[in-house]
Amino acid sequence: MYPVDINTKEFYKELNNGCDIKKLESIAEKGIFLYEPLIKYDKIKDTESCIKISFNAFQIVFVNNIQQYNIFIELANNFYQKYLLRTFIPNEYIIKTLINDTSNIDKVEQILKQFDPVVLFFYFFEYNIISYNEFKVFEPSELDDKSLILIYCLNYFYLNKNFYEIKKLLNFIDKNILIGCIIFLFGRDTNILNYIIDNLINEKLILNRYDFYNIPLMSSLEIIKKYNSKIFKPNKLYLNKNIDIKDAELLNENSFKRVYNERKYFQFENKNLFDINFLEEEEIKLKNDNKKIKDCQNRVNNFINKHYSNVLNDYYYYDRNYVYNEDIFKEDLNELLEYFKNNIELYPFGKELFSYYDLHIIMFSQLFIFRKKYLSGIDSSFLEDSDHIIQLANKYRNNYVISLLLKVCYIISLIYNNRSIHVIRLFIRYTNLSIILKKKHIVLKYSCDTDFEYHIGNILTKIDPIRNYLKLLDTHGYSIIHVLILNPSAFSNSLSKEDNPLEFFPICKQSPEFAELFQPTFKTEKCQKFLDNPLEFFPICKQSPEFADLFQPTFNENALGDTCKSKIRWHHMKIYQLLMEESNSSSITTVTKLGTSLLIAFDSNAYRRKHV
Repeated sequence: MYPVDINTKEFYKELNNGCDIKKLESIAEKGIFLYEPLIKYDKIKDTESCIKISFNAFQIVFVNNIQQYNIFIELANNFYQKYLLRTFIPNEYIIKTLINDTSNIDKVEQILKQFDPVVLFFYFFEYNIISYNEFKVFEPSELDDKSLILIYCLNYFYLNKNFYEIKKLLNFIDKNILIGCIIFLFGRDTNILNYIIDNLINEKLILNRYDFYNIPLMSSLEIIKKYNSKIFKPNKLYLNKNIDIKDAELLNENSFKRVYNERKYFQFENKNLFDINFLEEEEIKLKNDNKKIKDCQNRVNNFINKHYSNVLNDYYYYDRNYVYNEDIFKEDLNELLEYFKNNIELYPFGKELFSYYDLHIIMFSQLFIFRKKYLSGIDSSFLEDSDHIIQLANKYRNNYVISLLLKVCYIISLIYNNRSIHVIRLFIRYTNLSIILKKKHIVLKYSCDTDFEYHIGNILTKIDPIRNYLKLLDTHGYSIIHVLILNPSAFSNSLSKEDNPLEFFPICKQSPEFAELFQPTFKTEKCQKFLDNPLEFFPICKQSPEFADLFQPTFNENALGDTCKSKIRWHHMKIYQLLMEESNSSSITTVTKLGTSLLIAFDSNAYRRKHV
C-alpha cells in the first residue's frame, strides 16, 4: 500500500467519526484521494477547509458562502488550468458572486475564461443574469456534444434537476462517447461511476472512444481497477511484457491509436433536451422566419445562377455569364433591391455575396435604411435605453449584418450603463466579430475592407454619441499600399466629380440609399490642393526623387478602359484621404518607384498607436 492510500484511509476514518477539521487538513496536506465531493458531509461542507482539501485532491467543490469564495478565488488562480473547468459546480451563489465581484476582476476573468462559454451562457440565463431577449440575440449558434453532456451532468448529479436525466442523452449521442465523456469530466466522483454502471452499462462493457485514460488518474489504483473492469472492455493492444502490468490497466488503447470522433451539434430550442420556456409566439415566429429565409435565399441564388458564372477571376470575383445582358441585369437587380428594401429584417448572408459584383449594394442599402430610421439624430438617451436596443436586435436577428451592428450598439450601451464586465465579455464572444474590450470603449479589428467590422465601424464612428465608445483598428500591422498612377492632370480634373462618386458606378445610381451612404467625408478643395503639390504635405517624401518623378504622365490614360479608370479613381480617393490624414506622421516610412506604380510603406502600428 502506497503512503497516499494510507493517508486516504486515515482521512475517511476521521471524516466519518470525529470529523476534526484541523486533523483532516493535516492528513490531507500529506496527500490523499477524494472519491467524491465533500458536500454531503455536513460538518465540513461549509468550511474553508472543504475548499482547500478538495483543490489539493483534484475534487470538485461547492462554494456556499463568502469565506469559501475568498479561498476559492485565490486557489483557483494558482490551480492547474487544465482542470479548472472541472473544479467547481456553477451553483447560483458562486456564479452571481463571481459576476458581481469588482475587487477581483482579473482573477474572476481567468476563472471564467477556463469555463466552457456555452455552459456559462446557459447558467447566466438560468440564474436571470441575462434576459430572455439577450439570450435570443447572443445565443451560441453551436452547442456541441461535450457542452451538452457537461450541462446535463452538472444539472442532474449536482444541482438536483431531474429533467436532465442522463439516460435521455442515449437518444442523441453514441453510448461509448457519452460514457467516455462523462468519465473524462467527472470520473473522480465514484457516485457518478456507480450511476454509469447501474444505468448506462447494463452489463454490456464499452470501448473508450473519448480519452487516453479509462478512469482518471486522480484515483487510487484499487478504484481504477474496480471501475475499469466494470465499464470498459479489455484492450486488444498489449504492452511489452517488461512493463509493469499495472500500467496496462491505466491506459486506454487509444493511447496508441487515437480515435477522432465527429462532433454533433444541438440547439437550446430543442424541447426534448432543455427545460427552457421559450415564448409560444417566438416559436410561431421562428417557423415563419424559416420560410421567409428560405424564400430570400432562393431569390438570391436564382439571380446568381442567371447572371453569374461559377468561375472566380483574378480579383476573386465571379464573372458575369457570357450571355450577360446589361438591361436585363439592371431590371433584375432593381427588382432584387426593391425586395430587400421592403424586407429589411431579412439578410441571411455572410460574406458570400461580396464575391459578386454589385450584390454588396444590397447590404449597404439596408444599412442606410436602418441608420436613417433608427440612428439619425440620436443622443445619449439611445445608449441609456439598453432594453430598446436589445429589442431591436431581437427583431432584426434574421438580418445578419444589421444584427451585428446592433450587437455592437448593445455592448456599447452596456459599457455606458456600467453593466458587469464579465457579462459584456461573454456577449462579445458571441458577436462573431473581432472586438477588443477596453475600460471605457471597444475596438473593432479588421484586416480588409470586406470585413464586417470595417463597414459597421465606419457607420457607427460617424454617429454621436456612439463614436465616443468605439474605435477601428487595422490589424495589418505593416502594409504596402500599391498605387497605380494615372495622368495627374486628368486625374485631378476627374476629382471634381467627388461630390457625386456614383458617376463612376452607374449601376449604383439606381439606389438613392447607396448614394447617400457613400457621401465623401473630405473636401474637393483639399484634394485639389494636395494634387497640385503633394510633396508639400509629406516632408518625408521630399527626400525621394522617385516620388516626385512618379507624378509625371507616364502612360496614356486612354489605354485604360472606363471601368478600370473609375475603380482606380475611387481607390485613389480613398488612398489620398488616408495619406492626408497621416501627413507629417511617422506612419509613412518609405516611398519607392516600381515601373508605373508607387509603393508606399505604411506602418499601421504607428497609426494604431496614434488613433486607438
